[in-house]
Amino acid sequence: MLIFTVLEYVQTTDPLVSDLHFLRDGPCTQYKQKRNLYLFSTELSRRGLKGGTWNFFEAGHGKGDPEGGALKRTADKLVNTSRDIPDAHELFKALSDTPTSIKLFYITAEAVEHAVQQ
Repeated sequence: MLIFTVLEYVQTTDPLVSDLHFLRDGPCTQYKQKRNLYLFSTELSRRGLKGGTWNFFEAGHGKGDPEGGALKRTADKLVNTSRDIPDAHELFKALSDTPTSIKLFYITAEAVEHAVQQ
């Protein structure tokens, strides 16, 4: 699941991190997927982190993540130069081949389904 993958990456690249702060565009997904907040609250302490915050911004007012916009523009440029991107895995590969400072993760549908079943 994504939160585990991101936490592993953060703790591997910078083991001195003690607090995490997540920024989201709106709380709607949290109401649909309550496990995110549960995992956030339990996984941080299990991994030895001191704490964290989960912050919501009012949706629809241009405060979306800038990384998502940069990745969308990059994907648009790739498609405009005849790069075929039929699915999420091909998008991940195409964006991974493009120089960027944004760390990308590909989580399979099977991994998500397995995490949801637990």
